[in-house]
Amino acid sequence: RDYKIHADVVRLIYRPEWDDLWDLSPEKLSQEYYADRIMKLSESITEAYVASGAGIPTDTLLTKILLGTVGCVPAYDRHFKKALADTGAAPQAFSVKSIRTLGNLYLDHEDEFEKLRKHCGSRIEYPAAKILDMCFLSMASRETRAAKKTAIRLFCEEGSLWNML
Repeated sequence: RDYKIHADVVRLIYRPEWDDLWDLSPEKLSQEYYADRIMKLSESITEAYVASGAGIPTDTLLTKILLGTVGCVPAYDRHFKKALADTGAAPQAFSVKSIRTLGNLYLDHEDEFEKLRKHCGSRIEYPAAKILDMCFLSMASRETRAAKKTAIRLFCEEGSLWNML
């Protein structure tokens, strides 16, 4: 197989009907309407891969595509799911409930997440989904709860996010 199996997916993602999902704000990420739209787009991507003969993509591939292109959801890979499990911050499965929970988590700790956004993006402004992804990914790479907090400390000052973790 070659890169051409992705062509229909690229065309799909760039359709105007999905424009409202690009770089979603935390407020929109927490809303059922947008979480449903994200899931509908992922279903459409799955249908495009199946139609091209590439088979059914995993949630990991779907969410990595969505994060890397649209920027509307974190990548639900094993590291991200492990961090969700370790913290209990949101359901581990890629779902409307998990997306909305993460959006609400961002809003509940917006000051801390925005400090991380400013720290990471002097030239680029990362979407909320990328900030969530980076935060939980750095946590998943740590072995102990104390080390996980240290990873977050690299990005944020102590605040309410600390109490949640």
